[in-house]
Amino acid sequence: MDNENTLNNKMEANGDEAVSAEIPVVGKGQPLTVRDDQHDHAWLLDAARLSRRKGVRFRLVDSGVFDRFQLEWLLKAGVDFFSSDDARSDFAELEGLRVIGRACGGRMAYFLYGEISPGETEGDGFVLLGQSGIDLHVSSRDQTRDPARLAELAGACREGKARLVYYHHGGLDPDLEGLVRAGAWIHMTDASLREEDDLFVFDLLETARKTGSGFVLHLEKELEPDRLQDLMRAGVRVLFKIGPIDYRSPMKPIEKMAARRRLPDRSFFLYPDFMP
Repeated sequence: MDNENTLNNKMEANGDEAVSAEIPVVGKGQPLTVRDDQHDHAWLLDAARLSRRKGVRFRLVDSGVFDRFQLEWLLKAGVDFFSSDDARSDFAELEGLRVIGRACGGRMAYFLYGEISPGETEGDGFVLLGQSGIDLHVSSRDQTRDPARLAELAGACREGKARLVYYHHGGLDPDLEGLVRAGAWIHMTDASLREEDDLFVFDLLETARKTGSGFVLHLEKELEPDRLQDLMRAGVRVLFKIGPIDYRSPMKPIEKMAARRRLPDRSFFLYPDFMP
């Protein structure tokens, strides 16, 4: 209680103006994203409360600076909490933080950079994270991932009203169907998309429509326009990363169409064009 009074008194002494003057201006409907090591705890708490009153989502990126007690205060202020196994690996702590965050309207996402050990019949920490409502993000850039294990985690996320987002590198694997059936969102680049795989992709997209899954294509080189349009009509979300496109190019209207189809907030980690 003493800590609560100290923080509340500090807010009253500073006033909203002092904090507001330091908060970056964000566009309408855009969230404010701050790392935990950019400001002290009291400033972050004031800023989170002020953002909430102004209807701005406050996203806190965790690097492990704060202890559980400090994080609980921030979560009670309604922050969206983005952490990873590089910053925090105590599953029981994360589950407890999620309970507080959910009660206060905050979201929670967790990036798994390291190994995902095989599950056990009881006490599987990774599964418990998903079941507690934490969105899980996983990449295969640096290590091979077991599609069956990912599908298990995606199912746990769906059970907890969370989401698994998978960043796929390499050729398309038939086992990806299990992930789609479990409701995961899949990011890939055009390097993974061979033309002979298109029928398989269309089948996956049909399943995705039924399960709430989704595909995001990070386009790093131009594809044949008709082929790209077919993929988009089937449900692929496209993020253009190929530089300026001439207004006379047949790709230009496709680029504009892709820009109008914004990704759902929870289908990416912090930023939509992030392809780890």
